[in-house]
Amino acid sequence: MAALAASGWASTFAIDFSVYWTICRSAIGDGGGLYGEASRLPWPMWYRYPPLFAWLLWPLSLLPFRAAAFLWALGKLVALAAVLRELGRRVGATAPMWGLAALAGLPWVLMELRYGNAQGAVFALTAAALLGAGKRPRLAAAGLGLAAALKVWPLFFVPYLAARRRWAVAAGATVWAAALTLAPAAWTGWAAHAAALGDWWAQESAIASRGGSIWFPSQSLLGVMTRHWTALSWKDQPDPNYPLVNWLALDPAWVRGLWLALAAAGCLALWRWARRLPPEAEPSAAAAALCALALLEPYAQRQTALVVLAWPALVAAAAAYRRGGRPRTLFAAAVALVWLQPLTPSAWWQRVYEVWGLDALAAVLLLAASAGGFTMTGVGGSPCPNRSSSTSTAEHER
Repeated sequence: MAALAASGWASTFAIDFSVYWTICRSAIGDGGGLYGEASRLPWPMWYRYPPLFAWLLWPLSLLPFRAAAFLWALGKLVALAAVLRELGRRVGATAPMWGLAALAGLPWVLMELRYGNAQGAVFALTAAALLGAGKRPRLAAAGLGLAAALKVWPLFFVPYLAARRRWAVAAGATVWAAALTLAPAAWTGWAAHAAALGDWWAQESAIASRGGSIWFPSQSLLGVMTRHWTALSWKDQPDPNYPLVNWLALDPAWVRGLWLALAAAGCLALWRWARRLPPEAEPSAAAAALCALALLEPYAQRQTALVVLAWPALVAAAAAYRRGGRPRTLFAAAVALVWLQPLTPSAWWQRVYEVWGLDALAAVLLLAASAGGFTMTGVGGSPCPNRSSSTSTAEHER
């Protein structure tokens, strides 16, 4: 009943889903354009996904909008509940842990649900692949490949899985992603599909060139650096009321170059750390990877992209509940930051918190809490062997 009520509530908004529903009706149903001005959608409500996503969602466009939005929200809720339930089983989550996790992750899930974005569905596919990589490598590879064909960011987990020695899943996901991306050519023709992919790439490249903050302040590292270190202007954006918080006026190209260096260093550190962890620490390793994704990707919108932090929220909650000490302090600070903005009655201060990047800081705190407090905890909370003990890396590899 709760899922039905939440889906009904979400269907009254469904801001981003309205774009998907409209583009499926106009571009696929009437033969219009998918991207940019050719789609006849006003900026910034442009369709931003590869052509495959529109074809998969096309059956929902045959329904009335409210009915389609309801089914879309319900499907995402069911998928999210399934993967989080399995994650909870892996970490031995109890009722208090679920309550703590809801404090940290529920606001991001509700925002994604309200917007009707596809990020929740892509995250569910990615999470299912990470959870099934050990026992069902072929199915996990197909799921991650589908997620990457719908949204580019799941490719972030291909080198991560390679670092975790899940070679078959990493290779299979790459093949599936390429095959599914090209699949619509089977019924549209190669020339038409190649043109659609070219239009998609050109549109997304133009949007990416705008910097780390587009129509909403990005909560990624690049977005925070751009707002604090460059003279960013909001005058030409849909909401020009965000304040300027920069205390430096550096060249945006220089800031982007520095971000690229930091992102590369962060990825290398993550892969090296993930490679050294035992299989039992997979929930914590994946939680760190999802936090790193939110922080290191070019653009992370708090309203939709940060739904991926639902996984780290549960792992960090388990660490805070079981270990106490530093994980509990870090987790409490993350919860305080997550709720500070929505509980602030002033719209001005809500915008200030967003441009400051409080959600990015919350992701950092969840990363520290989950990685530092739960790394050596296995299924059900049983301690794993200490990597600094006599159990060597070579023994683990054997």
